[in-house]
Amino acid sequence: MIKKTITSTIGRFFKSESQIIFFSKLHKLIIKITNGKIGTNLLGVPILILTTTSSKTGKQYSNPLAYIKYKNGYVCIASFGGSNKHPIWFKNIEKNSNVLININGKISSYTATIIYEDPLREKLWKELIKIYSGFKKYQEKTTRKLPIIYFKLSGN
Repeated sequence: MIKKTITSTIGRFFKSESQIIFFSKLHKLIIKITNGKIGTNLLGVPILILTTTSSKTGKQYSNPLAYIKYKNGYVCIASFGGSNKHPIWFKNIEKNSNVLININGKISSYTATIIYEDPLREKLWKELIKIYSGFKKYQEKTTRKLPIIYFKLSGN
């Protein structure tokens, strides 16, 4: 009950893209300065750090994201708090699918694949909303279909 109340409160707190970006930067900083001791599990939701390469500048950017394990990789959703725009990290992987993922200080290379097929997408969607029900509210808030991305360990 407490987890459900807190996660629904978090979803209502972020009303703008700038608030989401600010919280993401703060969250990433907390994970970094505590060496992952704080912030890699947010109210029972596992968090990874995804690093993408900007399609415009070539600079690397990192974002904390909720995830589920799937096969030999991870699955995340490009929710951006239910914004009608895709997050920048998603736009970057559309152009360059090679990413880095940091889980509890272990950094590995992955290849991103956007899941379009309905049976698999629906299965992963159900698993994602099990770990964070706020994704369902984000989908209701926007007209875009929230992209689901599978990150497969490179070389496998």
